Amino acid sequence: MQAQLPPHLDSGAIRHIRHAVRVVERQSDQWRISGADGTSVLADILILATGHPPASRPPVVDKLSASATSRIKDVLAADAFNAIGKCDPVLIVGSGLTAIDALCRLKALGHTGTVSLLSRTGLMPRPHAGGGFSPFGDFSSTDLTSAKKLLSKVRATIRDAQAQGIPWQSVFDALRQHAPSLWQALPMRERQKFLGRLRRWYDVNRYRMPPQGAAILGQGIDNSRVRLETGDLVSITDDRQGLLAGLETREGRTEFRCSHILLATGPDFRDYAAHQRFLLGMQRDGFIQSDPLGLGLACDFAGRALTIAGTPNSTLFVGGPPARPAFGELTGVPEIAAQAASLADRIIGCVARETRTIVISPTM
Repeated sequence: MQAQLPPHLDSGAIRHIRHAVRVVERQSDQWRISGADGTSVLADILILATGHPPASRPPVVDKLSASATSRIKDVLAADAFNAIGKCDPVLIVGSGLTAIDALCRLKALGHTGTVSLLSRTGLMPRPHAGGGFSPFGDFSSTDLTSAKKLLSKVRATIRDAQAQGIPWQSVFDALRQHAPSLWQALPMRERQKFLGRLRRWYDVNRYRMPPQGAAILGQGIDNSRVRLETGDLVSITDDRQGLLAGLETREGRTEFRCSHILLATGPDFRDYAAHQRFLLGMQRDGFIQSDPLGLGLACDFAGRALTIAGTPNSTLFVGGPPARPAFGELTGVPEIAAQAASLADRIIGCVARETRTIVISPTM
């Protein structure tokens, strides 16, 4: 991309406008995108490629004083680790790959204090398999139209793989390749079942730990520096000794005293349009709608945004992670690249016989 993009920027074929989008509205047959500085751009075709929303926040965080919230950071914030002392006890809310990255970062900074990882389910990302195994299994069957059938197929394929000395990770690599078609074959009710019952299990097997992260986690657990907690963060008390986090666990209520809390809860896709003002405005105008399953922006399999009435808009598209409602799997770079290429081919095919050639991708 670094090699291919500059010539087009230099020639003016692609314009990179660095401004926050404030308003998107319809003007005749075009889209008018207005920036915070007054910049206005007209586009025949608009692609909403706004990426991941901010991380979800436990409700108790919003009720705290400014002093307390200054010690509660999103792990992706630039200053997330700046104030953490080497011996300070830390609570990480979340147990996915972002939490493992935070644990590795603390280790790299020489942190020796205790770290607790809080997970609602108690499930941790699984490790990668060693060796050069290829994807194993065929999930192209048109009969996989329910969450139960899909689960049975995965389990049977894992048994076949293990009988041949192939690790289960290879099965999930094959499953990942077929994820969009499998998701699209599931009726809405089955999608709800998958998200409610199987999603976390899929995530921990799909988004796996690199060997370095697995080693740091295992070492921390062995020397009792890292603790795994299952439950919810239900309270935070700020006193002179630091933060006292109240955890509701399977064993009942417990408390964990810490100096800092790191939020590794992952992006909050619920009510996606509410995360940016211009998206909220587009939803109010009926151009887009947040997906009812809380996965992003409603769109069809072609990437066309669905209006409030549920009809696809031929000049408005959704690209990347917010298009997950239609594709299910749109987090990894390979999946995003494939959807972006398909989107570009579709748009080029639509405008090849016309003079409309402008494509704008608004971002924050």
